[in-house]
Parts: sequence; C-alpha cells; structure tokens
Amino acid sequence: MANERDKVAVGELVSLPTKEKRVANFRGLLDKAAPSLAKAMPRGVNVERMMAVFFNSVTRKPDLLECNQYSVVRCLFQSAQLGVEPDTPLQHCHLIKYKNDCTLQMGYRGLIYLANNIAPSTIQTGIVYDCDKIEIRGGTSASLDHYPQLPRPEGVKPVGYYATIEQVGLPRAEYEYMTKDDVDKIRRKSRAAESGPWVTDYDQMAIKTVLKRLLKRRPASAETGQQLAKAIEIDNAAEVGDAQPFDDTIADILREEPDSKTDRLAEKVRTNGTTKAEGQRTSAQSPTGTVAMEGELPI
Repeated sequence: MANERDKVAVGELVSLPTKEKRVANFRGLLDKAAPSLAKAMPRGVNVERMMAVFFNSVTRKPDLLECNQYSVVRCLFQSAQLGVEPDTPLQHCHLIKYKNDCTLQMGYRGLIYLANNIAPSTIQTGIVYDCDKIEIRGGTSASLDHYPQLPRPEGVKPVGYYATIEQVGLPRAEYEYMTKDDVDKIRRKSRAAESGPWVTDYDQMAIKTVLKRLLKRRPASAETGQQLAKAIEIDNAAEVGDAQPFDDTIADILREEPDSKTDRLAEKVRTNGTTKAEGQRTSAQSPTGTVAMEGELPI
C-alpha cells in the first residue's frame, strides 16, 4: 500500500496552476475515467448523470480543485459504487477537503437511502432537549419513547440523540440512544473535531453518528448490506483520516503520457507493494419505507 505522500505527489504532478486550467484538466480527467466508472457503478445508475453531478460538485467548491487528483477520482469511484450523488438537494453525501485530500462524507439521508434498499422500514431520528421527557426500557420489551415539550422554551439545550427502526416482519422496533457526552467522545476522534460540520452542523453530525451505530448492528446478507456497510466504512475513514488502499485503476487514469514523471511515479507507487483494494465487507442492515425526521438536517 502506498503512503499518503506518494498519493499526493501523483495528484500534484498532473494539477495545473489556474482555476480555469484546473477545471479544464478535471473535465478531461472525468472523460478518461468514464469507461472504468461505468464498470464500477451499480445497475440502474446513469454514468453520464453521475459524471455531471460530480463535475458540478467539484467546480462549485474551488478548494476541491486544489486537492490531489488521486483523492478526487477516488471519491468519484466511491460515490459511483455506492450509487449516491454528492452535494445535491438529496443530501446523500458531500465532498469535503481535508488538507490536500478530497474526502467523501456521507449524509444521514444517504445512509437512510442505502438502508431503504434492504427491507421495508420506518426510520425516525430525534434530538432530546433538557426540557423533554424520554423513557428508555431494555430487555425483551426494549423501547424508546420521546415526549418533547412544545413549544420549546428559549435557551433549551440538546442532551441526547436517538434513531429508531421499525422493520416489516420483525416483532418490535429497535433503537439507539446517545447522550451528548457520548457524541462528544466520538467527535474527539475526528481529525476535524474543531472545524467543518462538527462546528457548523453539530446536531446533524450527532444524528448521523447515532444512526450509524444503529445501522451497523442490523443483520443483512452480504449482497443487500454491502453498500450500506461500505458507506459507513468510508465515512468513518474520512472522519478519522485513515489511509485508504491505493487503487491501480485510478493510478492508470491519472497517467497522461508514456515516460512522463507521473507515469514513473505511479509505477513506483504500484511496485512498492501496493495492491488493489480488497475491502472487507461487514454486515449491516436497515430498512426502507417511511422516513420521519425532526427538523431539517442537512448533513
């Protein structure tokens, strides 16, 4: 597996100095990626639409054009394989720059979308404020009941977050509840704990955190659950900054011409023990059907 410095260098060698040239270069890069991308996408996902959505997402955020191109193309392949579109009104996932890397970060709506491909269900999420009442029971009759105080008094503060799933064919709903302190422990593990969505959209990130914890323990077959499990894995890696396997296909797309510096570096990276990613798939499941949300949660 190549180190991050090698990945960055591959991208830097093919980047261009001005925004206009970077945009043109990026468009050409997408055209080169199209044949491989079509093979990677799940059935029913339109490659032309995905390319257009991805191009719009990157060009609307000038800082993404400054990212090394390996990481940008990696995010393109990740979103295509999951069948989710970045930075659209659907809010399934987002492209976010960390240092010199472009990362794919899931939105809670994207997790629900992927969960909806598994089994008919109703998913609800909520925020518990210090003026609310919440009753949680464990054991064989486990349940979570939230009694919000409405209208909410001024100055109330969140004290907890929850997600529940009611799945057709199962005897009872399942839930996950996390206190704000629980969420803060997860936040502190993030490489962007003091910037980005954790600062600007804390409640939304907290909702996504508790939802991921619930969805990860849902049973699913390898076939139906692999996209959801992969999405959670990608999101967790983006959060903590884990290095992701170097992909030969992406290195080939980045190559411009024989004997170029980029070619030689890409070849060096590949021969230094790198292999194609063989991601371990975990089982995760959840639902489909009615989605009930409290408020507008853009993450």
